[in-house]
Amino acid sequence: MLKVFFLSIFEKLQAAEATTPATDDPVGTIQLPIGEGTKTTIATVLTTINTVKDMLVGFIYGGALLFFLIGVYNYITSYGNDAKAQKAKQTMLWSVIGLVVVIMASFIINFVANLLGFQSKVPELK
Repeated sequence: MLKVFFLSIFEKLQAAEATTPATDDPVGTIQLPIGEGTKTTIATVLTTINTVKDMLVGFIYGGALLFFLIGVYNYITSYGNDAKAQKAKQTMLWSVIGLVVVIMASFIINFVANLLGFQSKVPELK
């Protein structure tokens, strides 16, 4: 949904490119409230968002692995305590389920993007 929104912005910018007079500012440059004189293109913003998304997915993978290892440790150290062993099994199960959900979400996002013709890449402004 966000890609469709951003691609509609790209289409409007590309359509406006033909009517924009030649200036020192490239088409698609926006002023962000992060400092004086900083000019950032929409493609740069989308690339940054994509990088942050990739980092968050990496943290989620790491968190799922950490919780799985905690569950394994608790299972090994339960020493016949059935309640602790059951809780450890639940921890391992839910960490695997979380990991599968994240993997499936990534596949679904990429599948829909490829189906709509986006090929999971940021289009270039010309």
